Amino acid sequence: MEKEYLISNINLLHTTTLGAERIKRNLSLDTNDVVLWCKDRIVDSNSKVEKNGKNWYVRINNCVITINTYSYTIITAHKIKKKKIAFICVHNSCRSQIAEALAKKYISDRYDIYSAGTDTSKGINKDAIRLIKEKYDIDMSLSQKSKLITNIPKVDIVITMGCNVSCPNISCSERYDWGLDDPSGKSDEEFMLIINKIEEKILKL
Repeated sequence: MEKEYLISNINLLHTTTLGAERIKRNLSLDTNDVVLWCKDRIVDSNSKVEKNGKNWYVRINNCVITINTYSYTIITAHKIKKKKIAFICVHNSCRSQIAEALAKKYISDRYDIYSAGTDTSKGINKDAIRLIKEKYDIDMSLSQKSKLITNIPKVDIVITMGCNVSCPNISCSERYDWGLDDPSGKSDEEFMLIINKIEEKILKL
């Protein structure tokens, strides 16, 4: 709703000389038309617009554009320092791989995304590969592989899939457990229930 409203009034957008210089410096831009650059990002299909107080905040790729809702002045824009998030289970073969794939699809503009386990499996679960390919056209067999926790960098957020006391312990500033059942070896219907739960949780991050 906020995005549609902002786009409908996009020709009102402007900035000051100081604002333009600030934005160019913050983002290392090589352009003489900062307003046009911001407009192009606002109308991008991947941009997200939210209103908070007297400003709109437009998130696109790795930056945030701040716009005053009353004057339509582009106040500033700056790069986002992405947090690192890791989805963890024991074998890194099914739930955590699904979470990595869907997180990369939906929230890679805000997070650097990883998955890992304490023991690697022979590969990603074949049913997970097939169902994710069918529903999202994401081929995990090409873009992902089973990884150990020692193969990923230090992360800010750890989300365990529901392996209880057997889940590996990784240093982080935030930790959550999603308590998801392992769908391995179960029917497609049961598998899809877990995939849908993972999608819902990722969209709330």
